[in-house]
Amino acid sequence: MKTSFLFAECLVASAVVATAADDGVSAASPDTAPSPPQCAAQALQAAIDTTPDGGVVTLPPGKVYLENPLTIEGRTNLTVRGSADTIVILHYSPWDEPVWTISPRFFVKRSSGIALEGFRVTTDNLVNASGRVVAKNPDDGTYEAEIDPQFPITGWEHIYGSDTFDEDGMPDYAIETYDTWNVRKETLPDGKGGERTKTIGLAYEVVGPQRIRVKAPSSAALSRLRIGHRILYRYTIYGHSVFNIDASRDTVLRDIEIERCPSFGVAVSPLSENVALERFSIRPPAGDHALYTANADGIHVLGLAGRFVMHDCHFRGLGDDALNIHGKAGEITSFDPNTGSLSAICRNPHGKETDLPHGWARPGDTLAVYDATTLLVKARLHVKSWSDDGNAVVAPIGNGARQDPAPPSVGDFLGNERDFPAVDIENCSVENTRARGLLLQSRHMRVRNCLFRGISLPGIIIAPDFTTWFEAGPSEDVEIAGCTFEKCGMNGAPANLGAITVKTSHDNSLGNHPAGVHRDIRILGNTFRGCGAGGIFIASASGIEVRDNIFENGWRNPPENADPDRRDVRLHNCEP
Repeated sequence: MKTSFLFAECLVASAVVATAADDGVSAASPDTAPSPPQCAAQALQAAIDTTPDGGVVTLPPGKVYLENPLTIEGRTNLTVRGSADTIVILHYSPWDEPVWTISPRFFVKRSSGIALEGFRVTTDNLVNASGRVVAKNPDDGTYEAEIDPQFPITGWEHIYGSDTFDEDGMPDYAIETYDTWNVRKETLPDGKGGERTKTIGLAYEVVGPQRIRVKAPSSAALSRLRIGHRILYRYTIYGHSVFNIDASRDTVLRDIEIERCPSFGVAVSPLSENVALERFSIRPPAGDHALYTANADGIHVLGLAGRFVMHDCHFRGLGDDALNIHGKAGEITSFDPNTGSLSAICRNPHGKETDLPHGWARPGDTLAVYDATTLLVKARLHVKSWSDDGNAVVAPIGNGARQDPAPPSVGDFLGNERDFPAVDIENCSVENTRARGLLLQSRHMRVRNCLFRGISLPGIIIAPDFTTWFEAGPSEDVEIAGCTFEKCGMNGAPANLGAITVKTSHDNSLGNHPAGVHRDIRILGNTFRGCGAGGIFIASASGIEVRDNIFENGWRNPPENADPDRRDVRLHNCEP
């Protein structure tokens, strides 16, 4: 085994970064920030490219500054390993053109047996700002917030979303805005006799030292906002991830701490197989008062075959799910049973037709056909040919369900069974997260001995979504055992039917689909404390086992459509 060490360039970069603040954060001003340290990406990329397969690229101790992305492509059994006290600092700017300011990523592409391990990750500049509401002005629809000293504010930061929090640090949805949908640009005086362009999502102005006045969107009810409310502003939400795994096999992320992240921590793209996270965490360092560590999902898995493993991983302060694992759903637009010709599309959250992702299917794959009305599997199709415009030739192979196969129909949904990895999650924790702890849309899943605390929506939700997000699919052979759920499902949303929720859509719909959409669900020996509604809600499932669970002090904030009997376990359209 050959080991490559990054000497000169990385060590120079470390020395320059060390002249900034101790945590690697430069001054929060585009005008006063020091010159960027020397980027170590070129040296690191050269070491990756010249280390033979089977070798180890070792990062030096200290701070390693990266301004450009790193790519591991077409490699086999290569390890990138940090040494003691290695901290990788990614460049991020809250002031510049957002498309160019998302932190660069480690990009694993068309490779096998890649391991990234043993280092911390942060950014040179802050990715969000926390503060408290200090004034409300209902007459003009504004409020004022004092930003914590840790987060210097200049007025040029682009704010793509805002969220309020309770005193425990859980997002409470008093105000929750996604201003990324309404981004615009304005040319404004720069205060020096010139002009500069500002990217505006949420409109605000600086009105005093560390104090801003915010124009609340019409969708935000100021009546829910109280003086003293904790509030956070996300400078970006969606963009590149820190780690991106694409069309790769047997990838491992091990002994890594992400301490600050502008968007996703990890994204897994289609045609990948087998991903393992071991002692991988996304959480702020000790003493940091940031309410969010990552502005979007911790781990977003779109299209994975084989197995997904997550052991001893910890997440705190996420702007979206800690883990969302799913395949993309298709919709049949035409089918000829005589020739087997099939056409399919996808839809975006606004219902508009879009193409399915590149590589969504390949010859040899099996597609499950879900009846558009019942969501039951009505047939399975063998893919004989596929093109990325959604045209295919298929052959029926049965459905593996109880009823006889039925011919596919226009409007039926599709899921690629390659994208249903087995899931093994153990000894993990998720705390103070805006969305779900775990959103699981797969089969053969085990979640054991995990902690879920301060989750605005369910701690675990098992549901496809064929109406808004077009994510597949229904689940079977699921076991959730020995976990603790504290203060989960707390924001009063209609989706919060239980700290563990199994149903047929992500969000508000209860659904009247029949039993059998989900199959073989076991919820064993878990503890539920102080959750918003009941502990367990299961809809449209067969083969259910619920036993040895403990429920304490539930129904603290029930949704409007909650069970009036306040039962801790509720089944809807289920059968043994």
